Amino acid sequence: MNASQSPVVLVVDDHADTREMLLLWLGCSGFQGIEAVDAGAALAAVAEAVPDAILLDMGLPDLDGYEVCRRLRQNPATRATPVIALTGYGSPGDLKRARDAGCDVVLVKPCPPDQVVLELQRHLPAFFGPPGS
Repeated sequence: MNASQSPVVLVVDDHADTREMLLLWLGCSGFQGIEAVDAGAALAAVAEAVPDAILLDMGLPDLDGYEVCRRLRQNPATRATPVIALTGYGSPGDLKRARDAGCDVVLVKPCPPDQVVLELQRHLPAFFGPPGS
């Protein structure tokens, strides 16, 4: 990671409008956003180049986000990559399931985009410094 570069964030969501909104917000907030429409595309993307962070929807059409996160945590290249779940599943059980799968943060949709950016900044201290600095 180089502090002079924009952090790369992989946005994994099967809804085009959600992906487009997040990519636009990320770009306006100093991030480089890349996208994947499903779990297969997400796993293929991280096999090519590991992003600095991942925004992951839990309700994907092929594998669910829980399984994607488990696979990311099993992969030495992505084991420490921050994964932020963006999900419509907001029950206490759903939140626990996402954390148990390895998500660093679980945000329930609709989530204010500035909250997503704050969590990314908090989890990417190499780019933004330690929290509170």
